[in-house]
Amino acid sequence: MKFSLRNKAISFIIAMSLAFSLVAIITCKNIITRMVNDAYLTHSTELANTVTVTLDSEEVMTLREAVMDIYMSVDEDKRLNTENWENPGYDDYTALFDSVREMPEFIHLMDQMKLIQNQNNVDCIYLNYFDVPSMAAIYLADADDDDPCPPGSFDQYDMDSEETQNTVKDPTVGYPAYINNSEMYGWLLTVGVPVYSSDNEVICYLCVDVDMNQIREDQMNIILLFVGILAVLSVLVCIIGYILMNRFIVKPIKMLSGTAANYCNSDNTILRHDFSDLKRKKWKVI
Repeated sequence: MKFSLRNKAISFIIAMSLAFSLVAIITCKNIITRMVNDAYLTHSTELANTVTVTLDSEEVMTLREAVMDIYMSVDEDKRLNTENWENPGYDDYTALFDSVREMPEFIHLMDQMKLIQNQNNVDCIYLNYFDVPSMAAIYLADADDDDPCPPGSFDQYDMDSEETQNTVKDPTVGYPAYINNSEMYGWLLTVGVPVYSSDNEVICYLCVDVDMNQIREDQMNIILLFVGILAVLSVLVCIIGYILMNRFIVKPIKMLSGTAANYCNSDNTILRHDFSDLKRKKWKVI
């Protein structure tokens, strides 16, 4: 099947417009995602560092010792991590730490973290202690308003991960800010910075979580708006491109082809000589 020059020109314009739009959409998505991620990673890290210096290290140390004394007194097979949240035995395990919640140090630290948390548009701020022998990140205090992790609850960590190995080798590294998409929490940003004692020992980590699910939805809405605008522009480009190509390329070639076809007959006898008229005709609309 043969295509006319006009159809080929239209196909070329559409193909170029689609290719440009695809590249523009991918580039826009990557730029927006990078800008949003960088902004929230930086903000969360700065906030975690700011909160850390406002906490009383002696209170944090006292709280950690109280939690760890109870944690170490429980048999290893009776410690239930946060994956057992709906397990009836989980409540019995966390109830062992009820005395911690009544400590003045716990109450004061919780009040501080809740105040800062509610003023900074973050999901939650909490104190987390990394216990290497049991490979557990143990919650000391969690200021989350909705579902706070009780003192003594813990997440089991994979010691094969590079991030965990780096924290074990150098506790001062903490948990560098990262964004993860999990089945339980969806898109979640997490950062943890060390809380130091007066003698420069890492007591635990001050962590900040930011729920990125709504942010991802807003980001996608912006990208879809951009796609819509780009689609309209692409249609306009195709129309304008077709008009210009038809006027300045297709039309002159058709005129030249028609004039050449009428120049001679099969006996090479000159029938007409319209080449002299092409200059005058090329700006006229057919």
